[in-house]
Amino acid sequence: MGIDLPALKQRTDLISLAGQYTRLRRESRSEYSGPCPKCGGRDRFHCTATWFFCRQCHERRGDVIEFVQWLEGCDFREAVQRLGGAVPPARHTPPPYAEPPTKPYPDQDWQARAWKVVDECQRLLWSDEGLRARDYLARRGLNEATILAFQIGFTPGGTLYGFHLERSIVLPWWGRDAIWKVSQRRPAGSPKYKAVQGSVEGGLFGAYYLGRSEVLAITEGEMDAMLVWQEAGDQLDVTTVGGATVQIRPEWVIALKPYQRILLLLDNDPAGQEATQRWQSLLGRRAVQVHLPDGHKDVTEAFLAGWDIRAALLEGTLVLKTGRC
Repeated sequence: MGIDLPALKQRTDLISLAGQYTRLRRESRSEYSGPCPKCGGRDRFHCTATWFFCRQCHERRGDVIEFVQWLEGCDFREAVQRLGGAVPPARHTPPPYAEPPTKPYPDQDWQARAWKVVDECQRLLWSDEGLRARDYLARRGLNEATILAFQIGFTPGGTLYGFHLERSIVLPWWGRDAIWKVSQRRPAGSPKYKAVQGSVEGGLFGAYYLGRSEVLAITEGEMDAMLVWQEAGDQLDVTTVGGATVQIRPEWVIALKPYQRILLLLDNDPAGQEATQRWQSLLGRRAVQVHLPDGHKDVTEAFLAGWDIRAALLEGTLVLKTGRC
């Protein structure tokens, strides 16, 4: 067939390919899991960059070629041709988010240590020591699947892999090829959120999950973003730059270009209004400011008071600034 099969398998990332069909969450440094894209079973599907399996409908491990055959019902030759031509199997889904052409990431040593911090803080969160932190996240409306999907952790404070950490909820910012920020949500003090030394600001939180919809919601902070993703992430993408005063880095603007509509769900206060105006100036007419229910400062507060985020976004009950529903 004139195709180097070992090279084809090596250069084709099965995680990226499978991520176009299902919502994956990171289980370890190399393994991801999620609903099976074929039988639909929840958390049955597992994959790494080189293999996959489903506990229900594909129990033995297969490679990227077998993945295409299994999911698309095509033969070996057609699967190889599709992958060799760099054409993913046909699906009415948008491509993954565009990477910044100039990648504003910390160096590889920082990233390697940051991933170790993230892994250890996740372990701590799910230990007895992390009970109060888990209770806090639950009171914010976040379920276990969402906490796992975004790699959220907990630290009691101290020095870990060269980073000075305060007692906090740990929120990593990562995409398909890098980690660039580790944010700490502290229980007290100002500011509430503090990034570890060496983090790069101005990126997009939850970047790994971008590129799956034509609609994007932008919130003011990470907690709100995760909540919107949890409630309506199968219908739209969600991100944040981490605060009303934080501005997106120019390198990251390219990731916003594919979206046809962008919903601005920032806080209902002067800082949120100023941030909304900056986003509209940057993004133009496709960026639409939306109202939260009266009397509520942010998405999380409204949700905890009974606001149905999913219904509001999907059924058009969220009143837009224009006055239309």
